[in-house]
Amino acid sequence: PALPPPDMAASFELVHPADRPALAAARDAALAGAAQDLAAEFRVRRGTDGAERWLAATGRVMRDAAGRPVRMLGVTRDITEARAREAELRAMLEANPIGVLRGDIHGRILDANDALLRLTGHDRAALATGRLRWDTLTPPEWLPADAAGIAEAREKGACTPYEKEYQRPDGSRVPVLVGFALVGPAREETIAFILDLTDRKRAEAALLQDKAALEQAVAERTAALAARELELRRIYDRTPAAFHSVDAGGRLVRVSAEWLGFLGYRREAVIGRRTGEFMLPESAARWEAALAQLAHSGDAVREVEYRMVRADGQVVDVLLRARAEHDGAGGLAHSFAVLFDMTERNRAEARLREAQKLEGLGRIAGGVAHDFNNLLQVLTGALQLLSRSADRPDRVQRYADVALQAAGRGAELTRRMLAFARQGHLQSGAVALPEILQGLATLLHGPLGADIRLELALTPDLPPARADRMQLELVLFNLALNARDAMPQGGRLRLEAAAEVVSAPNPLGLAPGGYVRIRLADTGDGMDAATLARAAEPFFTTKEVGRGSGLGLSMAHGFAAQSGGALRIDSVPGDGTEVTLWLPEAASLPMADAAAG
Repeated sequence: PALPPPDMAASFELVHPADRPALAAARDAALAGAAQDLAAEFRVRRGTDGAERWLAATGRVMRDAAGRPVRMLGVTRDITEARAREAELRAMLEANPIGVLRGDIHGRILDANDALLRLTGHDRAALATGRLRWDTLTPPEWLPADAAGIAEAREKGACTPYEKEYQRPDGSRVPVLVGFALVGPAREETIAFILDLTDRKRAEAALLQDKAALEQAVAERTAALAARELELRRIYDRTPAAFHSVDAGGRLVRVSAEWLGFLGYRREAVIGRRTGEFMLPESAARWEAALAQLAHSGDAVREVEYRMVRADGQVVDVLLRARAEHDGAGGLAHSFAVLFDMTERNRAEARLREAQKLEGLGRIAGGVAHDFNNLLQVLTGALQLLSRSADRPDRVQRYADVALQAAGRGAELTRRMLAFARQGHLQSGAVALPEILQGLATLLHGPLGADIRLELALTPDLPPARADRMQLELVLFNLALNARDAMPQGGRLRLEAAAEVVSAPNPLGLAPGGYVRIRLADTGDGMDAATLARAAEPFFTTKEVGRGSGLGLSMAHGFAAQSGGALRIDSVPGDGTEVTLWLPEAASLPMADAAAG
């Protein structure tokens, strides 16, 4: 009020430069009589603090008797918050895996999210040209269902969700669940939600179960543009999915009714709390890490499985699918996410794994019986010959040696079985790897032969590993002999050891921390994909009968897991095999503790 009255030029100086041409054109059209009223939206820099705001101006030109414009009367409204809510609504709809469209009862599609375009097999070019219509997407036999839905919506404002099909450009059909509400002054515009039922229909056919059609309430939209916040809340409440959004701090700001029904909480009990508070501790830690990564994920959608706790204490497995929205500075503003119940699927997978364990146990029992039967035949034959050769000391000694060798093989087989089944007690302690590997190199000098070159590569200041020294020596010795057998024409065997820091998550399932990595790489025949897939199976071996029990790699895997580490095998036919063993560092353990475990 203390400043001079603003004139038109001063007012235009406040308008954002990019919006001045459109505003001037609207003003000039109204003054020239080309338009009866003025209507424009534009940005300004507020004079008091320089803040950028969105304004909506509407006005009418007053003219004299000669038709000349003398003044303009109108209203200017601040629509900054409405614009922000509209952007939030658009981001929420694009993150939603459910198809959403805005159209009318005459078949037009005015706007649609990416999920609907993917579902119908079209792109935004078809939407922009106006060629994309819901009545042409619908096969003729389903049009009566749409007509019935429109009639119900005219009477009640919204229709009951119903099933129909869409036809894609390639001729294929996709089953969907549709629900919509009528909006606008004439109640001819529609806001529709379309859920893809393809997976559900496939599951029904596979399991021969009659599934009740998914009945989910859909969002109703108020006619007034000023009620954007209420509209967004109603979409959350009526969306047929467990949907929620969190702020930059990871606190829940909105949850859908489906989300509340799924987990059994009241809305006031969850708003403002962090999603991780409703998870088991291990899942909560992974959620915190995923939230930090989501802040730098751009527009990508991330999917992670967690274990959440319902209000009644029941633990459920969920797949959380989230997308981030960033502010102008690139920081995380909001995250929108959907929960999918994976509990039954995971239980089915667990039952399948149990069945596979029983099958594997049968194979193990058969393999053990086969090996021990061979040993017993040797022992029986040797003892029978002994009983017939009491008067021949030379034969007695020879047959006794055969029996002892068979008994030794039985003891070795038993020891490997115990290591494979993790029944043997490991005397874990701090193990100096340079000493182990150098001793192994000396031990392998004879068994490898002159045609195989042994290389040893150790990084300086290698920390000790926490492991059972005798079991580690046995595992490395067996792996080296496997490499020897893979190089009948000679080659190179390389032993490496280095320290490595492992972070979470990782494909090996290792806990975060420091590890010592031991690698054995040969230049042998290698393995194809089928052989590599079975390499760690108990009693599986490519060696001829009597040359191996098939427990070497199984024992190595069991030793690695029992020691808190992991083992991985990489192989390419004709390119050799590489076996990598990770063992936890034992830098904090004194070397004297190695004997005590």
